[in-house]
Amino acid sequence: MADPTKTQLMNRTLDDMKTLVKEEIRDVAGDMKEELAEAGVAGLLWGVGGLLAVGGIAALLVSVGLKLSGVKAGGTFGVSLGLIGVASGCIAAGYRALPKDALEKLGAELRQDAAETLA
Repeated sequence: MADPTKTQLMNRTLDDMKTLVKEEIRDVAGDMKEELAEAGVAGLLWGVGGLLAVGGIAALLVSVGLKLSGVKAGGTFGVSLGLIGVASGCIAAGYRALPKDALEKLGAELRQDAAETLA
C-alpha cells in the first residue's frame, strides 16, 4: 500500500480539526443552555422576591398608617414581616441558583480536550 501524500495527510488533519471544533461548539452550546436555564431560574426568583418585598413594604406602611390613626394593626404588621421574610428567602435562593464559575469550567474543559488531542 502506498504512503499517503502530504496533501492527503493535510486533508485528514483538517477534517479531524473540523470535527473537533464542531464537537467543542456543540459542547459549549449545551453548557450555555444549561447556564441560561439556571440564570433564568435565578432571575425568576429575584423577580418574585422583589415583588414580595414591595408588597411587604406596602403592608408595613399600611400597618404604620393604621397604628398612627389609632387602629390596631398587628395582623397587617405580621403579614408585612412574613412577606419580607419570604422575599428574602426568594432572593437568597435566586443567588444560590446563579451559575458559578462558568468561564473557569469552560477553560478547564478546553485545556483537557487540548491535552487529550495533543497526547
